[in-house]
Amino acid sequence: MVVYTMRVPIDEALNWELHKQTLRWELADRACDEARERGKLPLPEDEETATVRLDAETFVVDVEVLSAPETSGERGTMTTATFKMTEAEYREGEDVFEGRCIECGAVAYSVEPDARAYECDECGAKAVFGLQELLLMGLLDIRAS
Repeated sequence: MVVYTMRVPIDEALNWELHKQTLRWELADRACDEARERGKLPLPEDEETATVRLDAETFVVDVEVLSAPETSGERGTMTTATFKMTEAEYREGEDVFEGRCIECGAVAYSVEPDARAYECDECGAKAVFGLQELLLMGLLDIRAS
């Protein structure tokens, strides 16, 4: 369910002089921050997503709160995954640009360390995150080798 929509004129956004993907992240971050300030995302632990689209002369950013489905033993229900690996596995994963899907747990490759919400080849969800991003999100536990 969309809880907040932010509109940014294209000319204004282009003046930010950001790379295309970075511009999308900046638009999403600003919309989520603005939604929090306006009380549309009341709980800090709420997990949100922002979708960026074009509408005439503005970027429209819809902010949604993600709700975690009930978990079962089936593949595709791991929405609050905590991944565990050794320090050596983490370093190796960084070297080969690994990521993880927080929906199904699949390993993804060619994923930048700070990647967010890439499409998963296994389940199709936009839920693949880079290892550094997972670490920052608190979803990756690294234990001594």
